[in-house]
Amino acid sequence: MENKFDNGPTPVIAGSTNLPPPPPYQTQVPNTTVIVQPVLNQALFLGKNPSHVVCPQCKAQVVTRVNYKTGGGTWLICLGLCLIGCTLGCQFIPFCVDSCKDSEHYCPNCNTYLGRKSIL
Repeated sequence: MENKFDNGPTPVIAGSTNLPPPPPYQTQVPNTTVIVQPVLNQALFLGKNPSHVVCPQCKAQVVTRVNYKTGGGTWLICLGLCLIGCTLGCQFIPFCVDSCKDSEHYCPNCNTYLGRKSIL
């Protein structure tokens, strides 16, 4: 006859089994040498303004030199101003404003091109 009140296996009491003791806690740290290597292929996060970077060419920590160039975004802003009815030269204002242009970043030490931030 089956037991209708069988709740599965019987629980094991902690002190009733012959388990080995846990390993001792070690507090000793062996003498190690840590070698720090510079990251050569670091991603440069360049914005519209000069940025603090490490130049990949001369390895100097510098603030970039920025040149502003007319790009596709500048032409799109000009076209948008023409479409909303700006006339008499107002549509050419984006060509005079640096925040409407793309920014090219250069290292001031070695003059290496570091990247371009487009407004698109």
